[in-house]
Amino acid sequence: MDHATTDTLQKRNNPFSEQTAGEYFVGREEEFRQFQANLDGLEGGIANHAFVAGLHGAGKTSYLDRLVTTARDRGFVGVLTNVPEKGKAVEQVKGILWAIATALEEWGKGVPEKLKTGADWEKGDSSTLFRQVKSQSLDPDRVRKDLSTLWSVAKDADASGIVVCVDEAQWLQPEALSSIKTAFEAQTHVMAIISLRLPTVKASLKKDGRARLEEIAADAGGDIGASRLYTTEIEMGPFADDNEAKQCIDRRLVNNAISFENNLSYEIIQLADRVPREIIRYSQKVYARAHGTGLPRAPASLLDEVVREHHSAEVAQAGMLIEELSMSVRSLLKALLDLDGEATDRQLAQRIQAKVDSVTLTMITNGINSQLDAVCNKFSGLARNENVFRVTNRVHFYALRIALEEQ
Repeated sequence: MDHATTDTLQKRNNPFSEQTAGEYFVGREEEFRQFQANLDGLEGGIANHAFVAGLHGAGKTSYLDRLVTTARDRGFVGVLTNVPEKGKAVEQVKGILWAIATALEEWGKGVPEKLKTGADWEKGDSSTLFRQVKSQSLDPDRVRKDLSTLWSVAKDADASGIVVCVDEAQWLQPEALSSIKTAFEAQTHVMAIISLRLPTVKASLKKDGRARLEEIAADAGGDIGASRLYTTEIEMGPFADDNEAKQCIDRRLVNNAISFENNLSYEIIQLADRVPREIIRYSQKVYARAHGTGLPRAPASLLDEVVREHHSAEVAQAGMLIEELSMSVRSLLKALLDLDGEATDRQLAQRIQAKVDSVTLTMITNGINSQLDAVCNKFSGLARNENVFRVTNRVHFYALRIALEEQ
């Protein structure tokens, strides 16, 4: 068996490499209950449009994928599409309409008379159903009529409604956002859920998502209604707690030949800051190492190997730092790591000498502050806030631990 074949088998056998986000999705239960309620409303002719805001890797695409699956299971036409970063407004809107037409045709395979909406859209200028496909300029009235046509076909095929999930909507051109608004607000049985990937969080995910929509709408001739169409605001941040995050790992390991030590799963979660994408990324690399060495149960030590390989710069930086430090400062850093990377100077002092009088304790804490302040000045992975020292992130935490163990 050649190397390429081995890699293919390993990837196939690695549950963290599978693109099955909807199947493995965990958490967000309150959001899914709200979505089920919104489907009830949509069936009765009330479309509650929503936006989902989150940072990269928070699980927005997986969430939309799960919504589409849920909608289809309930007799709705579910659509998942995305917005290209550099697309023109007319092409962005055409892409959304094409995705609806294609999904409707796929959904209608089980009805007596085969639907041909996707095939008709792809005829372009020869289309008998659609108007916007024939034009290279964006016309909101054409878009509105095309969406009306799609719903008319879906209704005749006994669909309960149409749920359109649009990923990466932060790239929508102003004219595209405005045209979509005109079309969707005219259809009471068609609901839109869009996702917005935010570069950073300034106020909150919801507020920043709303601000991004309003910014695009303002550029569309001040069409503020284009942003206010999306009345429901959904935050997509890290998992709520460690137990919820652990389900993200556990569900993929069910009935699998390889398992993870319990503490390994929690260490991965901490290293990833509960961010879904990062949890999957680290788990995939740990699983691959366990698979490659034939281990049926992956130990926590494999995560150190992953950190060494994929955060080599941080590990090297920590290694050079440790080489320069005295044994007493190294002991302080070890004590800080034993306290999970955050401790007061007094806690560290008591680690060094548990039973001392107050005068001696003050002398020790002054010495600790002086020594660790010097480390903070040369190492970005350690910071001080008043009398609290903290390792700034889990990558630096592991890098320091690895460096200290290797000395």
